[in-house]
Amino acid sequence: MADDSANADRQSLGRVLREFREEAGLTQKELAARSKTDDTYISRVEHGRIDVGWSTLLRLLRAAAKDLRQLADALERDASLP
Repeated sequence: MADDSANADRQSLGRVLREFREEAGLTQKELAARSKTDDTYISRVEHGRIDVGWSTLLRLLRAAAKDLRQLADALERDASLP
């Protein structure tokens, strides 16, 4: 049960981060360069395959010109979708 919840959380975060990246008009490679990560890492995050560390999450948000409030709002909207 806990694994299902963690997986759902990763999937939701990945969807929201992909949405933010696309709104910013960035490719995975561009977001990776701006956030000092690897584009394969971005792909794994967006597909909900891995957890994201706090400092990396902040770098991803800054690179996409978003903040924590926007992330929280987007995650809440995502959770309310069927």
